[in-house]
Amino acid sequence: PTRVPRLSMGRGRPRSTTYSALVEPLRRSSGIGVHLDVMAHATVERVVFDEAKNAHGVEVSIIDGASVRRKRFRVAREVILSAGAFHSPKLMMLSGIGEPQELQRLGIPLVASSPDVSRHLHEHVGLSIVTTVSVPCPKGYHETEDGKQTHLGETKQFIAQFYAFLNSTEDVLGADGPLDAEIMLLEGCLDGQLSLTFTILMLQSSSRGRLVVQSRNPRTSPFLDYKPMSDSNDLDRIMRVIRRLYTQVFNSDALRDIMETISPAVEVVADVQKLATWVRQSLWYYSHPGGTCRIRPEGSDEAGAGVLDSELRVLGVKGLRVADASVYPESPTAHTDGPARLAGEMVARFILRDARRSEEEQLHAAGKASTPSVQLHGYPGVRMPLCGFGSNGFEGERAVKTLSSFLEKGGRLIDTALLYNNHLDIRIVLSRTKVPREDIFIVSKLPPNEMGFDEASAAIARMAEELGTHMDLLLIHWPSNFDDKAATPRCASEPGGSWRACRAATWRAMEAAQRAGRASALGVSNFAVRHLEELLAVPGRTAHVAANQVEFHPWWPQHELRQFCAQRRIRLMAYGSTGGSLMGGAMLRTPQVTQVAQSRGKSPAQVLLRWAVQQGITVIPSTSSEARLSENLDVIAWELSASEMQVIGRVPTGDRMRVYMPDPELAP
Repeated sequence: PTRVPRLSMGRGRPRSTTYSALVEPLRRSSGIGVHLDVMAHATVERVVFDEAKNAHGVEVSIIDGASVRRKRFRVAREVILSAGAFHSPKLMMLSGIGEPQELQRLGIPLVASSPDVSRHLHEHVGLSIVTTVSVPCPKGYHETEDGKQTHLGETKQFIAQFYAFLNSTEDVLGADGPLDAEIMLLEGCLDGQLSLTFTILMLQSSSRGRLVVQSRNPRTSPFLDYKPMSDSNDLDRIMRVIRRLYTQVFNSDALRDIMETISPAVEVVADVQKLATWVRQSLWYYSHPGGTCRIRPEGSDEAGAGVLDSELRVLGVKGLRVADASVYPESPTAHTDGPARLAGEMVARFILRDARRSEEEQLHAAGKASTPSVQLHGYPGVRMPLCGFGSNGFEGERAVKTLSSFLEKGGRLIDTALLYNNHLDIRIVLSRTKVPREDIFIVSKLPPNEMGFDEASAAIARMAEELGTHMDLLLIHWPSNFDDKAATPRCASEPGGSWRACRAATWRAMEAAQRAGRASALGVSNFAVRHLEELLAVPGRTAHVAANQVEFHPWWPQHELRQFCAQRRIRLMAYGSTGGSLMGGAMLRTPQVTQVAQSRGKSPAQVLLRWAVQQGITVIPSTSSEARLSENLDVIAWELSASEMQVIGRVPTGDRMRVYMPDPELAP
């Protein structure tokens, strides 16, 4: 039933809809960054290519009352098709990508020959076995919206009593092998008696079909040329599943004594020909099509085999990808809504990775490969370097000497805080260096005892005065006091006050400071997901939370926090990337790190820093050693392999631990 939303797991709640889990966060942030436009009554007619076969836009027709207007949209990077297994291949055909003879028949100019487009269609098909039992149906039980009883359960919910997955090719339960079928039990009513409907969904199918584009009119549906059970193996498989139900489930002690009727009858199931006829007459489509823009089979050298490469890029053209269930060469052994979202997630990761590589290549071409940077979302033109220096513990002449050397060696990000008591030292460094101020990125942090609108405003002014310059990134240092001896600000100690109120008031002060030019971008430090959710929900907030500086390393990979921040385009900065000296450098001596370091000819610290930087996370290691300063900056011109990244990050859940205390997640 189309009125029932697909339900999925969501953070903090047992269930949430796909819309609330994936779309609402984008719409909430649309005013300050991520933007999502949904156009109603609009149809994409074709993808537009240039002479070099680069996809650079789409043509859209929009129904406006009795008229139709056409509009062309240009793209900044790529076009992504997510129109489903029927309409993604149709749109490719209308754009000139497909089998040449089919395109000629339609009168569409050829852009790229791709014979597999719209072919290899696979689908989940199913049927239902209905039984009644000697149990009266309670009054008012399992009724439709119009008050009639139904054998398909309560239609306002349509949730089965249980789901089972079956491998019918083996007689041993739990045997290895592909999952052939999903079986759903729906309880309902039929003629006043309780009914049990066993729905069988075939997950594996050898039958294949195709779509035929019937005209150049984008609003004309394609013709579906697909015959389920056209491959005899599929018929054999579903009949084995049916017989297993009849012999092992319906004949069980639990059902045998109460079952009154069953359809199809036992004698039909016992006769191969009758059962085959019943199956063909009873089949229905489950609307899980796929395969029509399938990924090129691995190792295939067959001309025209496959539509996409392994990164979901359309073969034969540039700048075009597909992200829906049409990409899967074989039927997923599950409902396809999850795999379709997975395709979208993978495309997003590929595009973000390529964007990072492009940024690094541009920096390299400009002679700035030692200081790659990332754009801070919501602050046009503000780019944060990926490699920096954490100045905690550096004061006086030691700070001046070390930071001056850091800048001379190509470093560009200096991380400080009001609590570090070295703003005046950094001011001296900035006054002496030959590096232009606009090439240096200053990060400073506001302490929790200075929270509150008035208090924070005064502290920010003092910070800018001490530094003698604006801050490129201004952060709230902690969500609350981390030192019991520190004074509690009025916003948290006065009647009705709270740390949550302090953070909201402080953020308003930071927004005012940003408008006044004292800071270019705003963010936080040591904020857990809960603190971020509260800050993002502050009424009237106008500035995006650009970054969150937290402890991050293989022992504490912050998976949940990283996912939350990535979804909201909040950049992560990492302190403690090498484990620090608090545990005697234990992280630097772990076998997975030392082995990779030895094979790469790098130090263990470089390997750990590269592990973070390669994930787009800014690192701020500290050292007063000239040699280590150079080492810490040499983490850009080389990459770890995918297997090395996995090895370094493969820390058992039970062994994961924070190195630095207190735990920010415990902050009120």
